[in-house]
Amino acid sequence: MALLWRLPLLLALMAAVAWIDWRRHGDRATKWREYGFLLAVGLLGGMLGVAIDQITATISPEYFVVGKGIAHDDYFRLNIALFGFQGGLVAGMAIGGMFLIANNPRPDRPSLPTPRLFWLASWPIWIALAAVPFGCFAALRWDPIGLAKELSDVISLAAMAQFLAVWGIHLGLYVGGAVGAVFGVVRVRRLRTKAWNSEKSD
Repeated sequence: MALLWRLPLLLALMAAVAWIDWRRHGDRATKWREYGFLLAVGLLGGMLGVAIDQITATISPEYFVVGKGIAHDDYFRLNIALFGFQGGLVAGMAIGGMFLIANNPRPDRPSLPTPRLFWLASWPIWIALAAVPFGCFAALRWDPIGLAKELSDVISLAAMAQFLAVWGIHLGLYVGGAVGAVFGVVRVRRLRTKAWNSEKSD
């Protein structure tokens, strides 16, 4: 997969920029901390993606074979792991970037400490997991985009319920993750404003 060469290239680029920033600014350099945060959130998302896709591949291999085009061969589990890691890594780094932008230093707004920012960046995970039952219920109860009818020729009736359940699990994760990211970013901005108001009142 493209991830196998893109990730080392990205890490090398981030390391080079962080080194240049350190050489220019010394102890005031911030890139290494920002990139470390971005990488940590990305890796967390990647590991979560591996775990979720391994579980859902057990429930419905057809979801990945038919829906994602992954061959059901001797490398199926490995390819599922790479697929889940890549998707989770990209999503995690995108969310991490949103939180970094929300926490961007400004003269009139103190930035949140990195550990607290990392905790807030985990909100999308918890809300995504909490949304899984709702996504699964919606898929099984209503099949909103008509997958059962569309795929009736390639997936057996016995396997269709598992396919829809796994689709619903991923739907819940996507929607919940997006909602969690928005709530988290809003929370970062509010905490920064609260800290600024507290400093002004002192």
